[in-house]
Amino acid sequence: MVLVVQIVGVIFAVLLMYFTFLNYKRNDMSLSEFIFWSAIWVVFMYVTLFPSTLSAIADTLQLVRLMDLFTISALMFLIVLTFYNYMMTMHTRRKIEHVVRAVALRKK
Repeated sequence: MVLVVQIVGVIFAVLLMYFTFLNYKRNDMSLSEFIFWSAIWVVFMYVTLFPSTLSAIADTLQLVRLMDLFTISALMFLIVLTFYNYMMTMHTRRKIEHVVRAVALRKK
């Protein structure tokens, strides 16, 4: 069972590395973003292949299973990502409102 999860995890990481590369080649992301996301996928692949390397962290946090550490980390990451997306959406909304107001005032 663990081997199947590792294979799926590695395939997932390789696919995301490929999509990251495609977005970089289409100039949808900068070089620094490409390097950041590539590093994330490499770390994900490493942790998938060698999960015992995180045992020391799980022991320090007094977690019984390593899966608890993964679950907690994933939830924290998703919460941060959701907050970031919310803030970027609100920022974009304010910019759009500003542009629409400027265009509306010019047409009068």
